[in-house]
Amino acid sequence: LVNSSLLLSTRLALVALAAFASTAVVGVYSVAIAVSELLSMTTIALESSAFHRIGSGDRLTSVSLTTRSIRHVVVLTCVGAAVTVPLTFLFLPSIVGPGYEQVPALVLALVPGVVAFAVWWAMHTFFVVRLDRSQVAARVAGVGIVLTAVLAFALVPVWGVWGAVVSSVVGNTVAAGLGLMRFRALAGVRVRDLVPGKAELDDYRALLA
Repeated sequence: LVNSSLLLSTRLALVALAAFASTAVVGVYSVAIAVSELLSMTTIALESSAFHRIGSGDRLTSVSLTTRSIRHVVVLTCVGAAVTVPLTFLFLPSIVGPGYEQVPALVLALVPGVVAFAVWWAMHTFFVVRLDRSQVAARVAGVGIVLTAVLAFALVPVWGVWGAVVSSVVGNTVAAGLGLMRFRALAGVRVRDLVPGKAELDDYRALLA
């Protein structure tokens, strides 16, 4: 269920579009999903690189690295969006042709949901591996999947492609919020510990150096 959320968080709305909208609308949203998933690549890569230390390190190290990962995925996803959305606006028409003018706006609207899912994905190893409490992660993923599905089939017939966007963003955001609440309760971290700041800038300066 947890791994399925990686695919279902955006594709459930696509299924609703396939049921209630035209093939052209499905195609437009499919491209928007593909572009938004580029932003998730850094999230998946970061989580994979931190997996071993989060899963097998002592509790303090695991909490610290998970918290640090959460801050970094927020930065990387937002910076990625700031680069990707303008490039999509400039170059997508020449790549796929006319009819996809909505895609940059759709990608921009999907960004909050992508950031939320990135945050959720950054902490799931802590629940599943380090604490061996997969039921916590499964509940969070389940809430996100069910909420996305319900909203998609309720909103897509009324709002079309924008109903798909809203369902995905809300489902991911609620799941991330629940995950953060459980993470804070189990790890004992403060809200300000999860907010990116100077430490992340120093990390990137060190990396560039």
